[in-house]
Amino acid sequence: MEYTESTTRQPSLGRARLQGVVLCVIGLALAIGMATAAWQNAATFLHPGELVDGDRFTGTLEQGRGALGLFICLALTGLAFVANGVHLVRTGRRERRLIWLGALALVITVALAWRLRSMLQ
Repeated sequence: MEYTESTTRQPSLGRARLQGVVLCVIGLALAIGMATAAWQNAATFLHPGELVDGDRFTGTLEQGRGALGLFICLALTGLAFVANGVHLVRTGRRERRLIWLGALALVITVALAWRLRSMLQ
């Protein structure tokens, strides 16, 4: 059976663009939130045991660097989501390379979280 243009199922252009907008909102919230958290906690994480602005990080320097790296990696994952969303909004189609970029960012984030978790045990 051959597929003709009328029988192939195409995703709705409006639905794809709505998904792009949702990806942009989620990605921006993740990127801005984690970049802000990294900026506000950097001094505390990089000076363990010292009182910085009324807060004290009681872990090691390696744990502080790992936590800061995880925050930054999450911000970059949010930017990958934004790139995916912008492309969806503009074209209404998914780009395979951008999907792989987002998946790679998620894999790296999970790997860093796993490494940080093993440091805490």
